[in-house]
Amino acid sequence: MKKIFLLFVCIGFTSPLLSQKGYFDYTVVVDSPSYSFPILKMDFDNNTVLKINTLLQLSELNMLSMTNDKNIFRLVYSFDDSIPFGETWINYNILSNTPSIFSVAIAVEWCGASCGHWTNYYNFNSGNGDIISVYDLLDTKTVTEATSYIQLKRTLHFLTQFNNLDETETVDTTSILSEIENSNLPYFYIAHDSIFIDDEECLTKADKLGDLDMITAFSFTELKKYLSDYGATLLSNSKMNISSFHGTDFPQLYKGTLDDSIPFYFSYRFYYDNNGSGFFAFTKDGIAHGLEGTFEGNHFDLTEPDENYNDKGFIKADFVDGKIIGT
Repeated sequence: MKKIFLLFVCIGFTSPLLSQKGYFDYTVVVDSPSYSFPILKMDFDNNTVLKINTLLQLSELNMLSMTNDKNIFRLVYSFDDSIPFGETWINYNILSNTPSIFSVAIAVEWCGASCGHWTNYYNFNSGNGDIISVYDLLDTKTVTEATSYIQLKRTLHFLTQFNNLDETETVDTTSILSEIENSNLPYFYIAHDSIFIDDEECLTKADKLGDLDMITAFSFTELKKYLSDYGATLLSNSKMNISSFHGTDFPQLYKGTLDDSIPFYFSYRFYYDNNGSGFFAFTKDGIAHGLEGTFEGNHFDLTEPDENYNDKGFIKADFVDGKIIGT
């Protein structure tokens, strides 16, 4: 067994469609009409840009564009006898690109025996590249009251959607309400002075085909009494230097070493309760290896499954004072 030590990171075949302007300049990498992905340009503050690009690419593409000169989408889809398998469609939407926040939505269609779709959201602190979670924005003294209010508004918003359904459409209301209640709120974005929480992932695959608007908006004004200094600074569009605030919740990007010598990246995100998934990637080849498991009581218990879902490796580590140490 080899010891790992990780620290929170403070720091191809490409067909650029066009260069985009905002606080961060970026190019769009495309491969046919089905695949497009943004890559921030290293114009300034390279540590922050490197951090954002690394987390986005390893999370969504399973590889880093800077370590590969071929198709950067090649690890997320394959075709066997002309039958699509894997991620058959990837697109993006830049929702905020300001000196305070870079928010991007990555929409994906995945096909196997059947197809499904989802959208992952990433909200980055533009000053240091940290991921921002909903809980970073809430004051610890009022977080219980705040999350109760947020859940209530999301629930009421969902219930109003029944007016949009056709008479023949039905939804699994009990299941959806349970998902809303137990969500870790990973699907959201920040734009202007508001947080937009997307509860589409609380729907079943069949319910996603209906005409349900599952995005609930929360303005600075209504959340003001619940916000931390971080949240108040972000949502009030303050001119304060945002880089002094740091993310405390997963996912974040960590960089560490194996056997005190081999550098690699690591990240983990929750899906429900204490369960989640993540990746590790050696910096030398920039290829992500998927991880599944739990984070409970400041302890990671993760396994690396192979293509047949058999465990071929593990990480057991403790999270202490912002560092991850284990085997």
